[in-house]
This record gives sequence, C-alpha cells and structure tokens, in this order.
Amino acid sequence: MLRLYRGSAICAIFCALALSSLGLAAESADSLADESEHLSVGDPPPWEDDLAGENSSFMRAIRVNTARAGQEPTTPQPEPQDGIRQALADDDRLESALTLQDQPAPAPAPASREDLPLMQQRYGTADRLTDSVRQEFSELLDRRLGILRNELGVVKYPTFEIHGLVQFDNGWFNQSGNNRSTIGEASDGSDFRRVRLGANGQVTKNMTYFVQMDFAAAGRPSFTDVWLEQINVPIVGNIRAGQWKQPFSFEVYSSSRYTMFAERSLLFQAFAPFRHIGLGFYDWQDDRDTTWAASVYRSGQDQYGDGLSTNGGYSGVGRVTKLIGYKETGGKAQYLHLGAAYNYTAPDNRTSRFRTIPEYFIGENAGSATVGTSGQALPGLLNGTPFLVDTGSLSVNHYNLFGGELFWVQGSFTLQSEFMYNVVDQTNGTGLHFPGWYAQAGYFLTGEYRPYIKRLAQVDRIKVLKELGPKSQKDTGWGGFELASRISSLNLDSNKVQGGQATDVTYGLNWYLNSYAKMQLEYINVFLKSPVSGRSTMNIAGLRGQVDF
Repeated sequence: MLRLYRGSAICAIFCALALSSLGLAAESADSLADESEHLSVGDPPPWEDDLAGENSSFMRAIRVNTARAGQEPTTPQPEPQDGIRQALADDDRLESALTLQDQPAPAPAPASREDLPLMQQRYGTADRLTDSVRQEFSELLDRRLGILRNELGVVKYPTFEIHGLVQFDNGWFNQSGNNRSTIGEASDGSDFRRVRLGANGQVTKNMTYFVQMDFAAAGRPSFTDVWLEQINVPIVGNIRAGQWKQPFSFEVYSSSRYTMFAERSLLFQAFAPFRHIGLGFYDWQDDRDTTWAASVYRSGQDQYGDGLSTNGGYSGVGRVTKLIGYKETGGKAQYLHLGAAYNYTAPDNRTSRFRTIPEYFIGENAGSATVGTSGQALPGLLNGTPFLVDTGSLSVNHYNLFGGELFWVQGSFTLQSEFMYNVVDQTNGTGLHFPGWYAQAGYFLTGEYRPYIKRLAQVDRIKVLKELGPKSQKDTGWGGFELASRISSLNLDSNKVQGGQATDVTYGLNWYLNSYAKMQLEYINVFLKSPVSGRSTMNIAGLRGQVDF
C-alpha cells in the first residue's frame, strides 16, 4: 500500500508542478495576446530577462516536492486534479516549497491499521486519477507547445495570431415632421455594424505586421488595416507603412472595441482623418508618459485604399500626448491624459465635403438600386440612416484641422472630451470656420475602471471583475455595469455655407458580460438647426451586442 501511495504521489506532484509551469506560460501568453490587440510590438519579449530565474525556481521546486513525497498524510487533502488547479492559480505554493528546499525529507512513518481507511478513501482511485492527469497533461502539452518555445526563447518567424470582432446593432428612430422633410426618412432596422477577422504578428524580431478584413456593410469584404512596421529604429522609434488609422483624436485612435458608446461623436465622420495609405513613425519617452506620432498620407481613398487625383490628394498629420499622475494600485487607477493634434489636407481634385450621421447608423444593401439613400461613400450601394448635417461639395485649396484631447480616470469614473476646429481655405478666397466638441462621462457600478496603453496613448480593454456565470464558479456574478452620458455639438454654418448645426445628447447603459463581450443600450436626443428649414428633433434608441477576441 505504501508503494502505491509513494508512486502515485510522486506522479501526481510531478504532473501538478509541470502543469503549474504551463499555467505560468499560459499567463505570459494571455499577456502577449492582450498586447497584440494594440497592433505593435515595440518592446522586447518580457521573458528574456527572467527565463533563467523561472527555470531555476521550477527545478528547485521539483527536487523539494519530490523529496517531500514520502511524508505520510496527516489530514485529508484535495484529490490530485484539485491540487493541479490550485497550483495553476496560486503561485504562493511554489514560494512555500522553495523555503523548505534545504530541509531533509523525514522518514515515512509506518502505516497503522487505523490509517488504512483514510488512505483507501484518498488513494483508492489513484490509478484512475493518474491516467486522467496523464491525459490532461498530454492535451495541455499539445496546446501549449508554441508557448513553451517562446518561453525558452525559441521563436520561429514569421509568427501570427488571429483576432475577430462582431458588432450586431438594432435601431429605432422617431423623427419630427420637419426633421423628416429636412434630412429624409430614418428607418428602424438591424444590421451587422462590423464583422472582422485579422491576423498580426512578427515577420522578424524587429518587423511586425497587421492585416484585417471586414465582412459587414455594402461592398464588403474589404480590408481595413494593412501595414508593416519596423520597430526599434534609432532616433525615430517605430516606422509604419501601409493603411491604418492616422494619429489624430483620442476617440478615433482608440479601438472601436473599447468605446463607451456604439458610435463615435459627431466630430468623427465630419472632420477626423481615419484609415489612409501612408508612411509614418511614432515613439515615446522611457517612462512612456509622453508620446508623439506623425505621418504623411494620401487623402480621399475609398474603402479599398484606392484613390486617384490630378490635383491635390496629400495630407500630413501629427499628435503629441502627455500622461499626468498615472497610478494603478489595488485594482484601481487614476491618471490624466492630455493631447494635441494637427492635420493638413490638400483634398483630391480640390474638392471637400464635411458631414456626419446622428451618432447611430442602421443600413442595408441597396440591391439593384442605382443610388443608395444613405449617401455613404462605401464601395457598394447602401440604404440607411441619412446624414444629419452636410456642407455639400466645396471647392477647397486646403484645410487645417486642430484638435485637443482630455481623458481623466479616477477609479471607476471616466471623463473624456475633445475639441476640433477646422479652418477651410476655399478656391474663391473665402475662409470657412467649422467648430465642434463633445464631452462624455461614465461610471462603473461594479468597480471596474478604464485601463490605458501608455506607449500608444489610447484606451485598453476593460477587465471585468466578475464575469457572467453561476455562483458556484469562482469570480463569477452578473458581469460589469457602466452608466454613461455624452453631449456633442457640431456647427457647419459659415459665411454662405449652410451645412446646419447639430447637438446630440446620449444616455447609455453598458453591460460587460465578460472582458470580451458586452451589450450597449443607448437613447439619443438629436437637435437639428437648419438655416433653410429651421429647428427639428429626432429620438433614437439603439441596442448593440458585441464579442471580440
């Protein structure tokens, strides 16, 4: 019986420690997965300096626990598989084992007749449990082989990771009669706002890439981001070439996965440069509290990145940010982000148009129609929510766009605001001035906060404290809940241009089922002032479901 105990105990402990090592590797892999979402690999792998220490600790733990395997149990202990789960979740057990590494293992006490029922109860199924553990170990080993290679510094280039995003929207619209006659009919409906698959990774140790395709909306599939990046370049930091979101505006530069509302503010579609083919660089100070980025790009491309122009069609953009008072302790954070940006554009064929939707959009493919009612510049015809304010086509030499950013997090409270001012030089010599701004606030009722990616100066993924699940499971509950509100304003009236003035007031409730899925419920009051038709209103109710990985 003692031989059975000793052999089974040694096997179970060895498997537990091996799986514990794999668990540590898995934690490193999860961390790398989170970093890959930010589309940059600017730092050396975190394990390069720590591998020797971790390996040494692991081997010492094996020696100590193997020596201790001969001890007689004095109290009932968890079954081997429970012990494995505890080892995967609790690093303190490894530290405790290391403190006893120099102590000799005591000789096993002889088993008495009274000990036999306890030993049979605990180890009577040792053979069955050992087989189960061996099978689990084999499956984990197959899944984590690539991770272990990375931990050992053995990386086979090129590398790749797959990511996805699905956003499903429902919208209900209620317009006043004057609003309907001014901008057109806004119909209720449902659609897939985004359905994306992407791959990113490293070509070599110092070159990264990202390719992402979108399968929603008209004319799709088409690509969104396609770029290569040379990292760790002396003086300039990181150089990127291809199509990506240009460095202008905090809400634009941050991922749509993490936005507080389903759509960005009124300023986004009217002013901000978005994805364009360009060449740029970005970098940060050693403490990562200050960042800067700049690029030159082609303006006026379609959703496939293509564009033709015989006059104009070039732009330049730059952004600087400063992080003040960053502090993250005890599952809470506090910090203040300030930023400024500038964008110069000489538009394609000297023609520009500034317009935006009312912060929510529902559409459908237009089918055989020759003109889509939405007017959206997509590579296919699209019916849907009409534009709210619109300058119409303008003959423009160039325009200068200035932007300011503020993002403040104090525990579970978030305040975000931006201001943009567009100075347009028309070909007839008349100048136009279009201002816009928004402010929004959110508060987590369940204790979460908004993380921050310091080197990229943008929002990170929300870490839900208790994901939706049964109470019988650890760290589960009803998920995370956030209350949110926003006001945004845009004025496209200047001189003889009568684009209109719009103000949106939005109320929202966000339910985070876990860190990768959420539901967003919104109610939007839209106030429109047209120089031609006067004032009108619209009310919008929206519901979004989202999952990303």
